[in-house]
Amino acid sequence: MELEKFSKLEYAFENFQHELEREKLSAPLISFSQAERSREAQAKRLEKVYKDFWFFDKTYFTENFYEDYAEPNKMLKKIVSSSNIPGYHLFIGPRKHGKSVTAKKLLLWLTLTGKVQIAGVYSETINKSAAILKDIYKLCITNDRLMFDFDVEFSEANSDSLAFVVRHFDKLNVPRNQGMRFIASFSEGRSLRGYTRLFGRPSLLIADDVETLESSFSPQAVRLRTEKLFESYHSLSDNGVFIILANDFNTSSAVHQIRLQHEEKLLAKNWNVYIYKAFDKQPLWKERFKVKTEEELKKLLKPSSEADWQANYQQNPIEPEGFFFLREFYSTYKTLPKDVRAVLYCDPNLSKKGKGNTTAITVLGYSANQDKYYLVDAVCKSFSDSNDLLDTIFSLKQAYQVYAIAFDGNVTQESTWSQFVRNWCSINKIPFPVIEYKRYRVNDIAKNVQLIYSQGKLFFPANFSKTENGGRYLNQLFAFTGEKGSSLDDAPDSLICAFEFLHERKLVRSANKSFVKVMNDFYQL
Repeated sequence: MELEKFSKLEYAFENFQHELEREKLSAPLISFSQAERSREAQAKRLEKVYKDFWFFDKTYFTENFYEDYAEPNKMLKKIVSSSNIPGYHLFIGPRKHGKSVTAKKLLLWLTLTGKVQIAGVYSETINKSAAILKDIYKLCITNDRLMFDFDVEFSEANSDSLAFVVRHFDKLNVPRNQGMRFIASFSEGRSLRGYTRLFGRPSLLIADDVETLESSFSPQAVRLRTEKLFESYHSLSDNGVFIILANDFNTSSAVHQIRLQHEEKLLAKNWNVYIYKAFDKQPLWKERFKVKTEEELKKLLKPSSEADWQANYQQNPIEPEGFFFLREFYSTYKTLPKDVRAVLYCDPNLSKKGKGNTTAITVLGYSANQDKYYLVDAVCKSFSDSNDLLDTIFSLKQAYQVYAIAFDGNVTQESTWSQFVRNWCSINKIPFPVIEYKRYRVNDIAKNVQLIYSQGKLFFPANFSKTENGGRYLNQLFAFTGEKGSSLDDAPDSLICAFEFLHERKLVRSANKSFVKVMNDFYQL
């Protein structure tokens, strides 16, 4: 009957405590030497520990704690330094780079040294938050060095909270470190609003796993998730610190939407967003991964797919690769043939700032001498202003030998953009090139360009994939499944329609074929 008073999580936590005790007895102790245990040595050590997290880390979590120890990378150092700066701190960084472990040790250091009296951990579900509490409890109670120096005594240890005092600091007569420490678990289902211990509210909150592959990414779910994060921060004490650890693995996620709002400068000034890629000219954690190329790092980290690599390691979320435009047939050129004649195609749409909806503009050409197709240039980005989009199209028309421009559009869209063009002409005092409006059925004509692409007759500029526009364009292209209507199909739609428009304008002719142009002879009887 006594067990009925506890939730399943609490019951599991009790079992976990017993397992830890057994583990502690069987594990080899990493103790201080006799000299290190002296009162003088301990006092000197604790003085440094109080001032420096990294000294704390090396003292109590020695290299043999880790399977593959390496010096901390710049992302981990930034996580630690952000802990004394009030506001939001969103760290978007790669997996397997130490974010979670460092945050747990940081939370221990801040509470053990008394810098933080009341703290919290936050996850999507309470089970995940409780798991973080278990890890913190384990890191503390199984560490002989740490327990010797701090003499931690727990009065609460369950799935909801940890409460403890640090006895040795009291013995050393350090008044600022007296009193209870509290760490509580929170989630989307367990609100931080109104939470207090004694007379105080949490001054630090660390969030991890706020979104996973199992999360709902419907607009309503994402909006609620974002609002919960805002609510949690505003439930902290004055000058509270909210550290959020995340991956940007889905363009519909709350993390991605916050990132877009940050890039558009739409967030409050107390928001700090840090983005780290696993490889950006060199490995982020070069102290651990001693490689020189991105491909070498991939072999070490073993992502399940290119989409997994881009999303979870490079913070560049893309759709899983489709089967229509296979990456293996991707071909590039260094020099554009001089006889290339091109068209420009765009499905114009404007998005609200920070929403991330893209517009793709494709300049596609054909070389009769080579009998091949060439992507001359392309843009794939979000436009919120019609003049910006028209400026981009006008610049592409001026830069290349573009014979014709076409927009996707029905009657309403044609009317709207015709007015936008008139406004643009009025502002710039010059005429805009003629625009043709097309209503192609993408699903019916997609096979045409797929065949050319699969035959290796469609070429892209060298280093196109390394540019911001090019990377975004190709990610959408490779994710295309052959059916219009997926969340990000602007680039493949634009390419397919540009190919159709190129043929419609009769700009595809073999150089070997004789071309006879019939001229009316008005003098012939």
